[in-house]
Parts: sequence; structure tokens; C-alpha cells
Amino acid sequence: MTAAAELPDRLEDGEISALLERARTTRLEKQWRVYPARNPIASDLHPCLRYQVLRIVAWQVKPPPDPEGLATIEQGRVMEPRIIRQLEDELEAHGIEVVEQQAPFELKQRVPAPDGPEVMIVRGNVDAVLRYRRDRIPVEIKDTGEYVLDANDTEEDLKVSPWTNKWRRQAMIYAYARSVERTLLLLSYRGRRKPIWVHLDYAELEQVLQLCTRATALLRELTDVDHETADQALTALDVPYYPDQVDAETPEPGLRAAAKQQAAAECKRCPWFERACHPPQPAPPAIVIREDLAAAVARYVEVKPIGAEAERLRKALKKAIEGVPEVVAGDHVLRGKWDSREMPMQLARVDDFWRWNVFKGGEKVA
Repeated sequence: MTAAAELPDRLEDGEISALLERARTTRLEKQWRVYPARNPIASDLHPCLRYQVLRIVAWQVKPPPDPEGLATIEQGRVMEPRIIRQLEDELEAHGIEVVEQQAPFELKQRVPAPDGPEVMIVRGNVDAVLRYRRDRIPVEIKDTGEYVLDANDTEEDLKVSPWTNKWRRQAMIYAYARSVERTLLLLSYRGRRKPIWVHLDYAELEQVLQLCTRATALLRELTDVDHETADQALTALDVPYYPDQVDAETPEPGLRAAAKQQAAAECKRCPWFERACHPPQPAPPAIVIREDLAAAVARYVEVKPIGAEAERLRKALKKAIEGVPEVVAGDHVLRGKWDSREMPMQLARVDDFWRWNVFKGGEKVA
């Protein structure tokens, strides 16, 4: 602590404001801890197989969250037990009880299948479990931002963003682990709440379980690798980089180029990108024909002034075209490019985003 004699007699408004920001950031950074991971976890089920392995063998080089991220994590820790207490008070009169909190679970499979030992392939903690008569309902609480709360109403909306799609996969794993068909995903922002029901999609669930099983099998082989050697070791085992994995998993030939480009763009946001993973960046295709987007683009141009529907379409279209400079969709052409903007937070940063517009007959229409 600074000695009293070293403190100034008075602090001006701006000095106190700056001090508050620095002091909070310092406190949050001191609280952050990084621990070695040993298994895939339900809250971080990104579909990239390399990502799942690097979470465990290269955990030391994962950068800490920025100050805003640290504040969000702290807010979540504070809000979750508070919301659970509120649910207990609100639902008791309606015959619904909170019967479990932070309930751990583990899923096991034989690795390698079918005759290998039964080992853990994914674990997690369910925030709460509700009971109504014979029904058990897992609950996952997400403290989020206003934009995310307003933009997501259904489980289909959650698929648009890679981030919210991880929440959906997490909720599916919770339902499977509890032998039920649904999980309640409860979004929260400054006292507002929005329930979104996530139901088991058995085809996708099988993909998630296979991802965890394959990652676990690889980890049993990669016993002496670290962040410096993991990339080469995974390549030697024919583990594809994420863009190549997406290319192989995209059944429609006409969509593969765009899907691969979007996966490459997502790679750049990965915490292990160029720290422990060095995927080649494919050149973007000059023009892509997407007749499957024609109706959505036409409807977007029509409803853009309306607001809510246009925002949902905008998100879906952005996901479909990100990273592709020109997409032809029926009578419309979508043109885009990577751009940067400064993002004011506790600390300013530069954020890359895909800027795009819609043209018809050479004229910008949206």
C-alpha cells in the first residue's frame, strides 16, 4: 500500500476515473487463474478437432481474457447463484423446485471403440436442475449482453453465431447427460431474462460425442507434446486444420468454398492461432453463386426498414457470406471485405469485421 506521505492532497475528476479503471483491471487480472485441462468440457465444445486437443496440450499459451472479458466472467459468477435463488422463490408456488445446483457429470465411451477401456470423454457442471412432478429440467444460465439477448429467441437463432452455437451444444450435452430431451437455456442481461429451449438433435449430438471421443483418443497418443510440437504432431496423425475439416464435412459441393473460407476467418479468432496452430489461409474465391440465399437476400432488402426480422436475416446472411468478397444470390450481389473498427472498452482495441452490402443491377440497395 502506498504510504500516506506519498499520496497527493487532491485527485481531480479525471484522475479518479482513470484510477478506478486501472484498479478494477488490476484486481480482475490478479483473480484470473489458468489451470491445466485434462478432458473436453461441455461449455467449450467448438467443433474443431485440433481446438479440442490444443485446449489440453497447449493450455499454457492461451491468452487471458481482456478486461471486458474478465469483467463478464466475474459478473457471471455473481449472477448465476442470484438467479437460482430467484427461481427458487418464484417457482415454489407453482410446484417447481430447484433440486440441484452445480451438478457435475461425466460422459464415458470406450476408447478406442469398440473394445478399448471406458474413459471420460467430456465433463461439465449443470447450473441447476428443476423438478416438476416426474420431469427433470437442466438449466444453463448465461449472463450476456443486450444485443445477444435481443437477437436470440429460439434454438435456431443460436446456430447463427459460433459463440451462441457452443451454448446450444452445451445445453444438448446437459440434456443427454441427464437422460432428458430438453434443457432450459436462460439468458440474462441487467435483470431481464429470456428462456430458450434447446432440444436434443440426435444427429448433431452424435457428431459432438464423436468429436469428444476422437479428441480423447488423440490425447492418449500425444503424451509428450506441448504448444511447440502439437501442430506438427497433429499433422503427422492426419488431423485436419479446421478449414479442411469443414470442407470435408460440407456435403453440398457448391457451399464448400464459402464454408472453408468462413472457417479460415474463424481460425483467426482462435486463442491458439499462430501460438500453437498454424493453419494455411486459403485465398478467398472471387465470386460464389448461392441460389440458396436468393430468397433470404430479397426478403432482407424488403424488410430492412422493419427491424427485428431484418436483423435476424442480416445475421444469417453474414454468417453465410463472411470471408467471401462477392456472392451472387438470385437477382442480387453481396459484396464484402474485412474492415477494422476501434472498440472502446476498459482498454481500446481494434476489431476486424466483415463489411458487406447488397447490390441489384449495380445499385446499392441495402
